Amino acid sequence: MHRPLSRTTCATLLSAALLVLGTIPATAAQTAAPTTAAISSGTLSVTVDTAFPQVRQYRLGRGTLPGNTGATPRVSINGTAYTPKVTSTVAADHVDYVLGFPAIGVTLNVRLSVSGSVLDWKVTGVTESGATKVSALAIPGLNLLSIRGDQAGAQLAAASVYKTYYAPGPAMDTIGAVSSLPVDSAPRHKVIALVAGSTIAAGVTSNSLTSFSDPVDPNRGGNLLVRTTAAGGVNTTSVASDQWTYRGPDGQVVALPEAKVVVTGDANGAGGVDWQDAAIAYRQIRPEPEQAAQTKNNVVSQIAMNFVSQAQNPFVKTLDDIKKMALYTDGLGQSIELKGYQDEGHDAGHPDYAGHYNTAAGGLADINTVVDGAAAYNAIVGVHISDVGQAPRSQAFRWEKTDNPTSPEAPYIYGDTAYSLDTGKDLASGDYAKRIDALVHDVPHLGFVYSDAFFQDDSVDWNAWKEADVVAQHGLPIYTEFPTYMFPYTSWYHDSNEFEDVGINSQILRFVYNQDMDAWINNSEPMLGGEQNKASFMGWHSNNSVNEEISEVFTNNLPTKYLQNFRITSWKPGDIRFTGGVSTKMNGSSPQIWRDGALERDGDKFFLPWSPQGQEKIYAWNDAVESRTWTLPKAWSGQTSVTLHKLSDTGKDAGTPITVSGGKVTLHLDANTPYVIYPGTPVSVPTTGDLSDGSNTGAPVRRTDTAASVGFGTGTIVRNGEFFTRDLSSWTRPPPPATLPASRW
Repeated sequence: MHRPLSRTTCATLLSAALLVLGTIPATAAQTAAPTTAAISSGTLSVTVDTAFPQVRQYRLGRGTLPGNTGATPRVSINGTAYTPKVTSTVAADHVDYVLGFPAIGVTLNVRLSVSGSVLDWKVTGVTESGATKVSALAIPGLNLLSIRGDQAGAQLAAASVYKTYYAPGPAMDTIGAVSSLPVDSAPRHKVIALVAGSTIAAGVTSNSLTSFSDPVDPNRGGNLLVRTTAAGGVNTTSVASDQWTYRGPDGQVVALPEAKVVVTGDANGAGGVDWQDAAIAYRQIRPEPEQAAQTKNNVVSQIAMNFVSQAQNPFVKTLDDIKKMALYTDGLGQSIELKGYQDEGHDAGHPDYAGHYNTAAGGLADINTVVDGAAAYNAIVGVHISDVGQAPRSQAFRWEKTDNPTSPEAPYIYGDTAYSLDTGKDLASGDYAKRIDALVHDVPHLGFVYSDAFFQDDSVDWNAWKEADVVAQHGLPIYTEFPTYMFPYTSWYHDSNEFEDVGINSQILRFVYNQDMDAWINNSEPMLGGEQNKASFMGWHSNNSVNEEISEVFTNNLPTKYLQNFRITSWKPGDIRFTGGVSTKMNGSSPQIWRDGALERDGDKFFLPWSPQGQEKIYAWNDAVESRTWTLPKAWSGQTSVTLHKLSDTGKDAGTPITVSGGKVTLHLDANTPYVIYPGTPVSVPTTGDLSDGSNTGAPVRRTDTAASVGFGTGTIVRNGEFFTRDLSSWTRPPPPATLPASRW
C-alpha cells in the first residue's frame, strides 16, 4: 500500500511541476500551498490550519464560531518554548500532523478530527529519541474556541472552582455578554467555558490536570484559560487549555494530551440559543467522576463511627442498621461510610489502609460481612482513609515522608498523634497505590473510598488526579471532604452533605453535573435541594435518632434524588426543566415537582414514583394529617386499585386497598410518616442509562423484606440481639432442668 503524501509534500511537487511548465512565476511558487483545509463529520464542518494543529473556524448549519484568531503559537516542552517543524496529512474528517523538535529529539503526532458535533484535538504519540523526557506540554496562545463581541447574541458562561473550608466561597460563575466583559490582563483559570451566539453555541474541555492557579485569585482555578481582549473597539473572548501533564512525578505517563470542543444549536428546543444549550451539549464531553451514575440512587447517606478504641458501632451492628433502614424506606439506596475501620478507630493508624483493621469492632472478617451483606439491601459500603497524615503507630509510618523530615511537627491530635504526610512523595513513590491495592484485595466488594481532609497546599494538580485515579482503576468512586478539591474526579463532598451552606457555588456546574455528584450548597436553590447526612443515627457526631434520619431522607433527600434521575435542560428563576417531562417550580416558598402535567411534590407533601424511570412503586409523605388527591403517573394508567403501605422500622404493614377513580387516588396519611404504594398489577417501564432502575447493587426495587426475613444478627452469636423485630420471635427457652419443676421455669 502506498503511503499518502503529506500536504506539504504534495504542494511542493505541484509547485515544481508548474514551474517546469512555466505556469507560475518562480517568485510565487513558494507561497502557492494552501494553509487551510476543511474537515467535516457531515454535521460539523471545521476549517483547520495545515501548517499547525489549530482550528480557524467552526460551522454548524448557518452558525459559525472562530477558533484561534491569533498568530501561530509556539510549543512549550518542560517549560521551554520551541518552534516545531510541521508536516500534515489531510483526510475527509481529520488532519494528522507531525511536529518535530530536532534540537531535543522529540516528535509529537497530533490529530485534529471531527465526529458528530465534536472536534477532538489530541496528541496521538510522543517519540523521545534523545535525552529529553517530556513531562509538561503547553501551547500558549492555542485558542481552541473564540467568540467576538459583535457577533449576534455573543455570550460567555464560565466557572472556576474555589477552595473552601467550612464555607461556601464566593460565586464561581461569569455569565454575560462578550461585549460587556472586562478586558483581562492575563488569562483567567476556569474549569468550564461555554460560549454562545444567536444560532450556535459551544463548550470546551481538556485533560490538563491544573486545578488552582488563577493569576488574580490563587484560591480559584480550573484547567482552561479564558481571556477577553479588545481590538478596534470589539471584545473577543477566547478559550485555551492550560498546560498538560504528560509524565507525572512518578515517571509514569498520565495520558496523551487532549482537548475537545462540542458545538450545538438549539439543544433544548426553547427557540433560541444561549449558554444553556452549550451546557447540554457539553455533557457529551464532560469529565465524569468514576461511578457517577450511582449518585442518583444514594438516597440514604450515613457514617458509622468508631472512635478511640471504644467500638461504639461494631461492623455487624452496622449491617443490622442497614437492614433496619432498608425496611423503613422499602429498599431505597444507601451509601454507608465506615469511619474508624482501621486500628483503634477514627483517625488512628493512618495511613494504614489494609492489614491493620479495627479488631475491637470486628476486624476484617466483619468488615466483609457488612460490605457483602449490604448489597442485598441496595446499600454500598465504603471506608474512610487519609493521605495527609501519618501516625507513628501505623505500619506505613516513615519519618522521611513527613512534610519536614528534619523537624517534623504534629499538626493535629485527634485520638492519635499524627504528623503531616508529604502527599506528593507518598503518591510518587507508589506506596499509596500499593495500600489501596491491598485494601481492595482484602475487601473485594468495597463500595467507595472516602479520602479525608484532602485540602493541603499540595492537594492539587497531579496529586489530586493521582489520588483519585488509583481508586478509579479499581472501578470505585472516591469521595472527599472539602469542595472543590479533587473536582471533577469526586462525586461526593462531606461538607456539602453535612452543612446546608457549603458546597460548589455555581449554577453552570450544577446545570451540567447535577445528576453526577452530591456537591452543592443545599440552601442555594430550594427547587433542587441537595443530599444531607447530618441526621445519621450510626454514631457520627453522636447522632442516634432514627426519626430524624427518616425525616431527612424523605423530606430532603428523596426529592433531591428524584430530580437527579433526570437532566436539567432549562434553568430560569423559579422554573427548572428536565428531561422526561419533569420540572420543578416555586409555589411561594414551597418547591413543587411536576411531571407530564401532574403535581408530584408540593413542599413537604409528595407522591414520587420510584425508580423515577421504572415507576414500579410510589412514595407518599405528608407534613400534616389530611386527605389529599394525587394523579397517578401515566405509566399507571389502567390501574383500578392500588395498595397503600405504611412504613416503619419493621417494614411495610399489611396495606390498605385504595380505589382508583379517574386516574387519581385520595390518600389520608399520618403526618410525617413514610408510605409506599404498590400497583394492583405490576408496572414496568423500560429504563435508559446506567443504574437507572433505582439500584446500585442489583437489588430489586420492589421489596418483599420483612423484619423476620432480613435476619437481624448476621455475623453474631445471637439472632435479633437488638430486638429490631420488636418481638421475641428469634428467642426460645430451652427445656427446664430435670431438677426444676416446669411450673417454676
